[in-house]
Amino acid sequence: MPNFKENEFKPDHSTKSTLINHHNYITILMRSCHGIAHQCNNVFLTTSILNLLRWTLIL
Repeated sequence: MPNFKENEFKPDHSTKSTLINHHNYITILMRSCHGIAHQCNNVFLTTSILNLLRWTLIL
């Protein structure tokens, strides 16, 4: 799994910025998943989706 900067996708109080960050995270996630397709599984994707939902609720 790629190493993200500590605050790169940390949610902020701007909904627009947060949505953009989520979009960027999903894009990177999908590229990473495509790049390591042989290692990509449902658990990895589910965990990532749950993290996105958790970050959304923080708003």
